[in-house]
Amino acid sequence: MDILLAIDIMDGYVVQGQSGNRAGYRPLDWGLVSDATPAAYTAAMKPVYGYVADLNGIEGTGRVNEDDVQTCCRLLKKSYVNRGRREYTVSEEDRRAGIFPVISTETGGENLATYHGGALTVDLKADRIYPTGETPASFLKTANSWEYDVCIIINLGSVGTEQGLPAYLSEMRSAYEGTLFYGGGLASEADCIAVHEEGYDGVLVATAVHRGKIPFEWIQRGTYP
Repeated sequence: MDILLAIDIMDGYVVQGQSGNRAGYRPLDWGLVSDATPAAYTAAMKPVYGYVADLNGIEGTGRVNEDDVQTCCRLLKKSYVNRGRREYTVSEEDRRAGIFPVISTETGGENLATYHGGALTVDLKADRIYPTGETPASFLKTANSWEYDVCIIINLGSVGTEQGLPAYLSEMRSAYEGTLFYGGGLASEADCIAVHEEGYDGVLVATAVHRGKIPFEWIQRGTYP
């Protein structure tokens, strides 16, 4: 199972996510790395894999963080990049560089079935697909016919909370036949192990790593076990 470091960038800094309430996000300068500028932060954390999100791009407001995004990607062996795009193509150059562009349910609109390759981020709020309100399992069953390289579930309401895993974790895994990652609320080694045992292919972590509850070396190794 791959271990991805979630790197959320807003206004030129890596920020700590908290329940998807982005207006309250602040630079992540309290954890293992005191410098929250994306280049310094990523270089110090030394993750193998990352999920890099330009929150200004997702919100459609504020600073353009593309230079920071590209810097992070150069420091990662493989990166899944959510720029908030409403459309994208997957270039051979990106594939060779290990960069997978992301389209998400939050920003991708009604044409999610039209993309080929890259990653689909399935955003959850209050245990439903955001913004459509579908149940996760129902949505994932539909997504089986789509042509993404990987599907990434992010429980936005749980991000940064360390509240643990949802009761329907197994149901989501059973519903989707392809490569599937999960992120949001992981609080411990035990949570990561539980996701692995359910058959997921990867997890996204951040806050619990900085609090010492998930081993720092896991993100530097990039895999569990």
